[in-house]
Amino acid sequence: MPSLLLMTAWICLFVDYHHHISMRMVNSGILIFAIPKFVFFILQFLSFWVASGTTAMVLSLFIFGLTRGWKMLQIRKLTCHSTDLPEAFNGYRIVQLTDLHLGTFGNRQEYIQSIVEETNRLHPDLIVFTGDLINNNSQEMLPYMQTLSKLEARDGIYSILGNHDYGEYGNDHSYEYRKRTLTQLIRQQEQMGWKVLRDESIEIFRNNEHIYLIGVENISLPPFPRKGNLDKALQGIVEKEKGKNTFKILLSHDPNHWKMEVLRKTSIQLTLSGHTHGAQLRFGKITPARFAFRYWGGKFVENRQMLYVSLGLGGAFQFRLGAWPELTQITLYNSDDGRYS
Repeated sequence: MPSLLLMTAWICLFVDYHHHISMRMVNSGILIFAIPKFVFFILQFLSFWVASGTTAMVLSLFIFGLTRGWKMLQIRKLTCHSTDLPEAFNGYRIVQLTDLHLGTFGNRQEYIQSIVEETNRLHPDLIVFTGDLINNNSQEMLPYMQTLSKLEARDGIYSILGNHDYGEYGNDHSYEYRKRTLTQLIRQQEQMGWKVLRDESIEIFRNNEHIYLIGVENISLPPFPRKGNLDKALQGIVEKEKGKNTFKILLSHDPNHWKMEVLRKTSIQLTLSGHTHGAQLRFGKITPARFAFRYWGGKFVENRQMLYVSLGLGGAFQFRLGAWPELTQITLYNSDDGRYS
């Protein structure tokens, strides 16, 4: 019976029939049937009771992750200290959202509504979204546009594109389909009051002082696409600032980009990324994400430059265990002792 269910789900997924339901069936089948069965097979040589007990525990954890874990929203709060930050921005609050993957939820409003409410409760000066708003196509946005349009920030809401936002993961891989998906997605964000940054920067002002917010299109290592151009995004800043070390915030979906082109190669003080989800599975510091990403989640500081990798809010299917969904508040401080943390 489990094999028949999995086969049916795979066929539905292949023909793109109710993608979010098909993905849930496939991955739930793997977590509930395949992995516990494998655990029992390995441990039965030690003892039937050890194998049975361990398998029951693994199954219970996976069921929790499938039913409750994916909506255990965490509020992360951290600080970024830099001597380059103008005094007028001391205490400036940024809330980062990322990796919603709205197609995963079908039309379930409660979780998305809770994200909006918790974000607004933080009273951010700025909201940023660091990519992967959808899974496959812009139609996934439609049930949530009204809810997401209620996000509020004093200096606005800015977003960038993640690898999923280019429409490359559906069954239609034609140029026309991908172009249409991307155009519609950008238009939908504009209708919600969001501004999509595509290899460009904007200035944010406070009391005649300013900082820069930079957004690049997706820049990843294979097999993920490289679409962005950091040099293009920085061009206006270089021309205007003429070597000044003005405080800069970079939005870049894939944290691998930080090592590739940002760290020690630019003067960008703060980079915000997502993409990894922490593999949606973590036990302490143990996570499958470590096999693919050096910077898989959390805060990293090198060379007076800081990267924060959010574990995100959604995923390809509704499951989280240990790598709980998060929204992040980053508060900026001007440090007069050279400390950067």
